[in-house]
Amino acid sequence: MFGGQDNRGFVELSTYSYRVPNTAPARRAAEDYKFVKTSSFILKEGSVSDAMSRATIYANNAGRVLSPTGMVQHPKTAAQQLLHVWLVSGEKLASLCEEQVTDVLSLKRHLQTVCGKSRFRQRLLHHGTPLADNVKLCSFITDIQLVLLPFVHLTRDQETSLQEALLDGQLKSVEDMLLLPADPDVSLGLRNRDNSWLRLAAYNGHEEIVRLLLEAGSVPYADALCTACSNGHVEIVSVLLGAGAGKDQVWAQGTPLTWAAAGDSGRHLEIVGMLLEARADLHKMDGALHTPLTSAVAFGYAELVHFLLAARADTSTLCSESQQTPLCIAAQEGCVECVRLLLEAGADIEGISARRTPLTSAVAAGEAEIVQKLIGDGASVDKVDDELYTPLTRALRGDDTHLVHLLLLGRADADMICPYTGKSPLCMASGTGRMEMVALLLLARADKDKGSAEGTPLTLAAGAGHLGVVRLLIMAGAQLDKAAVTSIREEERTKPGLYMSGAAQLCLASLRTFGWPSAANAYITGPGLEVSVPAHTDRQDVLIFQATGRKRWQAFAPPAVAKDPLRRGRDGDVLQNLGTPLIDVVLEPGDVLYVPLGFPHATSTVEFVSQEPSSHLTLNLDSVIWGLSWRLLWVTAVRWPWRRYASLQSPLPLGFASRGGDLSSEVPPEASRRARLWLTGDEETPLEEMPSKEDIDASLGMLVSHHGEIMRLQQNMYFDVLLDLSKLPPMEREAAHWAQLQEEMNLLRVRLGWEPVPPTLDGREKKRGLPYKATVADVMEFFSGALRLKDRIV
Repeated sequence: MFGGQDNRGFVELSTYSYRVPNTAPARRAAEDYKFVKTSSFILKEGSVSDAMSRATIYANNAGRVLSPTGMVQHPKTAAQQLLHVWLVSGEKLASLCEEQVTDVLSLKRHLQTVCGKSRFRQRLLHHGTPLADNVKLCSFITDIQLVLLPFVHLTRDQETSLQEALLDGQLKSVEDMLLLPADPDVSLGLRNRDNSWLRLAAYNGHEEIVRLLLEAGSVPYADALCTACSNGHVEIVSVLLGAGAGKDQVWAQGTPLTWAAAGDSGRHLEIVGMLLEARADLHKMDGALHTPLTSAVAFGYAELVHFLLAARADTSTLCSESQQTPLCIAAQEGCVECVRLLLEAGADIEGISARRTPLTSAVAAGEAEIVQKLIGDGASVDKVDDELYTPLTRALRGDDTHLVHLLLLGRADADMICPYTGKSPLCMASGTGRMEMVALLLLARADKDKGSAEGTPLTLAAGAGHLGVVRLLIMAGAQLDKAAVTSIREEERTKPGLYMSGAAQLCLASLRTFGWPSAANAYITGPGLEVSVPAHTDRQDVLIFQATGRKRWQAFAPPAVAKDPLRRGRDGDVLQNLGTPLIDVVLEPGDVLYVPLGFPHATSTVEFVSQEPSSHLTLNLDSVIWGLSWRLLWVTAVRWPWRRYASLQSPLPLGFASRGGDLSSEVPPEASRRARLWLTGDEETPLEEMPSKEDIDASLGMLVSHHGEIMRLQQNMYFDVLLDLSKLPPMEREAAHWAQLQEEMNLLRVRLGWEPVPPTLDGREKKRGLPYKATVADVMEFFSGALRLKDRIV
């Protein structure tokens, strides 16, 4: 395209004639231009300013010089003239005074406002010469031609480079792409999704690139503003809002406000303020059907909730997706502070949304702290929601003992029929075998016999085979029926002393009266059983208090010693041919029977098939099981034959722990007598190696100390039942105290040189719950007929 050399020493460029000095540097500069003809006008590949920096271009013959630093004016000062800008078509686009623009860049920016095309698409020519952006404009330049370039299509490599530049903040690389010129509104495919240039720049907070793209004519769609709001880029949000970005447009299912409300930083709070100041719609639903308030509540951002409420956000507007009010959302998500703010702002504490009240929403979600807050602020504990549940029956359905306890403390109606199930709370708990819930409801004075179409609490528990619940209901005085009676086919027991205050008081009285560790068990036996319990021996002395029904008791003389005499009739050992019973009686309600340890005994209810089940309370005097025996006094007895060992496997005498009087002097001789019998089978045969009185005294002192510690631990345990000292749930309380007792037993074993026993939870897992308190009268009601025993027990 380059022309030849003319006779005046200039190189002529074809199409448009320009002359440059006929020198090697000038020719190299001209070659660097590489002009190409496109659409009847000249385009240049590369940078105009780069080429101008390597050579001076002479325009025409006027002696005027166009240089990189500006136009050098003709020696004669020209009169001020207008600068005319022409289109390629020959149409005049604009006429400007010299004061309006100073250089090519400012002219391009002015023309952008005239023609609506960004400066990156503009090329300005003076007599066909491209003008660089930094070229100064002088008065003798009166006519400039404007060429508008079409956008180029980016290659895949160029797109990849551009994406990296936008994300990494490479301003120069982005500007080079714009000068190609590339369209800043064309989406870029990144990770299989379309991304605008503005969004990628806004994602990592590159404010300068955002401003550059806006100058290039990029339209501030919602994606860029929502991205900046979500990521907390305050300055970019300000720039985009100033550029007219849609403050209520939805992108990726969120509005700018809901995206900002989903953040928990101070920057997000500031952005919310900016959007509200820009009059963003405070109640606009986003694509996920959240308002800004429900979005902030769902994420638990209390400070934003406070800010939105201060801006008068409506607390009753539903989230269209979940159909919940902000208060129900906060209750379900467990945000106590959001609940407090919403209630202070006037939210309806009883308002039903998504078919639930705020209280039933909190109960369904297991949010105990929210439940306490709502009850404390006056929420109705008996309001039925649109799913036909009360808060209490909702908690029963969710198997949450903690919430049941809280609602009962809040005066929930323990007898209110659940409209959905048609059952009372006690029927619901009994039919599903939830012992602790049944106990809590009984202590809350729930009607023991209030039934449903399917039956009473007792028949529901019996029909489902929950014998523990059956036992508890009978002890509470529930009316017996055939279904309940026939369900009890074997003897069941529990430990009321560890749960009920009346039984705990009985154990404390036993500790003081007998001076032995004590425990209470409650038993219930179905009628018509020929052998309710086969013959066996126990490791404690027991007092039996018959409460309801009738039961036959037979006690026999101890059998010949062949095994542990206190563990006969267990683990496959069958006691037979016991001879004539020492006692054969039928216990009626109010009767008391004493059975010493080691004496076999059996029970039966076969004669009473048509009568109510038998229930009785046993008071156990535990001596041997806590190591308070002659055996432990004589610590070497463990491996000797059973016949000799039996003499020592019996309790130490009552009052042995008292060091006063004559008893302490009686113990060593008795210990020696028993040792002779144990070792030789003859009380009179002398032993070559007998422990000295001092040794026996030392052993006795050890057991006295051990006895005192066991008594102290048991006393603390029963006082805890009475006064709720530990604040632990009943089962955890039991486990904690038994762990202490087992630890004391292990210390004794260590003193004796034996291996300690690993700690256990008696085969039970700890369950979550709360301690419940009861008066003596409360507990006595658990034992139908036990009121007749009250005076005798005391």
